[in-house]
Amino acid sequence: MTTPPAGISEADWASTPVGVRAGFLEVLAQLQRQQQENDQLRAQLTDLATELASLRERIGRNSRNSSKPPSSDGTGFKPPTRCKGTGRKRGGQQGHPGAGPELLPIARVDEVLEHHPDACRRCGTLLQGDS
Repeated sequence: MTTPPAGISEADWASTPVGVRAGFLEVLAQLQRQQQENDQLRAQLTDLATELASLRERIGRNSRNSSKPPSSDGTGFKPPTRCKGTGRKRGGQQGHPGAGPELLPIARVDEVLEHHPDACRRCGTLLQGDS
């Protein structure tokens, strides 16, 4: 007589017919085998999912999002098209108010100071002109 499986008392196991016990033990062994196979398949699935993510990341690389040279992009890769311009010139547009400090109106000015530098700030040459 074998020991009862976990969760079944000695008395209940002893009163169970031999054929039922054998069937129960066989089902229990099959369940354990399936549990092992399930664990193996879960580990394999995790490995394959990691590999798939790595391959998808590698296949999505091109010269714009990695350090690959443009010649390795292949024939299916098209460079982005440039947007059409608005027709305006670069820089501040005519009539645009300046962004500098706001000057006082002439009515509020108390005195005007004229500034005449002695030398050029960039090259240092003496400036000679009307003082």
